Amino acid sequence: MIPLLGLTLLFVAALLGAADMAWAAEQGPNIVMVIADDQGWTDYSFMGHPHLRTPNIDRLAAQGLTFRRGYVPSSLCSPSLASLLTGLYPHQHKVTSNDPPLPPGQQGRAANKDAGFLAQRKEMIGYFDQVPT
Repeated sequence: MIPLLGLTLLFVAALLGAADMAWAAEQGPNIVMVIADDQGWTDYSFMGHPHLRTPNIDRLAAQGLTFRRGYVPSSLCSPSLASLLTGLYPHQHKVTSNDPPLPPGQQGRAANKDAGFLAQRKEMIGYFDQVPT
């Protein structure tokens, strides 16, 4: 009788495990990617910075996966972010600078005087002139 009970429990455990795996497969992976602009890889205390303290990010790093060798296809942030989001190189997705696209029919410095271009650029780069230094 005991071996039959053991086999039954083993069978039930296997069914529960299979159901759990099926649920996990339906859910997919739970991934959160933290991206910071203009921050070097050593600018976190979990990466060994002697002065900066980043306790919340340290906790995330301790509980998750940290990539220590990440590379981007461009030195500019907008093309790199577009590549991360699309999986394409900058020459493929056509985001090649941090500035908004030039207004139709305008080239070079003439475009810098266009009101729409200036408003869009101001929105993209923020209001750095208002930040106290």
